[in-house]
Amino acid sequence: MAVQKSSVLILRCQDWSETSQVVHLLAREAGRIRCLAKGSRRGLNPFSGPLDRWTAGDAVFGMTDPNRLATLMELYETERFDGLRRGLPAFYGASCITELVLAIVPDAERQPELYDLVVETLRLLGASAPRECQAVTLAALWRMLAMLGYVPAMDRCAECGEAPAAGPLDFSPAHGGPLCAK
Repeated sequence: MAVQKSSVLILRCQDWSETSQVVHLLAREAGRIRCLAKGSRRGLNPFSGPLDRWTAGDAVFGMTDPNRLATLMELYETERFDGLRRGLPAFYGASCITELVLAIVPDAERQPELYDLVVETLRLLGASAPRECQAVTLAALWRMLAMLGYVPAMDRCAECGEAPAAGPLDFSPAHGGPLCAK
């Protein structure tokens, strides 16, 4: 078993047994991974406290195969994003960011820039006024999609490939980009 140490962000925790949880992490040095946190639901556990989503820390985990659960051995909490739980706009924004990471980020693929973006976005959402949370969330989602290669080309028509004329364009999800007036 290869033991690794990395800065991590807890994305999701699911009860696995009376005393253990399956924890979905975004690790700066190892990408998105799933770990079994043995004993995490006990009062005295091998972690710095109870495991909860939107908690950042330094973790030690063992991985044998990226397709199997890793074992979370240690986690020392460094930051808890409590501001995300104080208002619904911040909570919804953080939930949207989390679900996108869980849905499209490949398993065990190192993505330090993405990790930094997600952590900074959670900080911003926790400190933002409710009316600003939607803009922060949308900007972060667009940057995440660009980092992962999912942003459509906006400088040419998705159907014919020519540069569209100036002015407003129709966007076609079916074609994956803007359409010219032709």
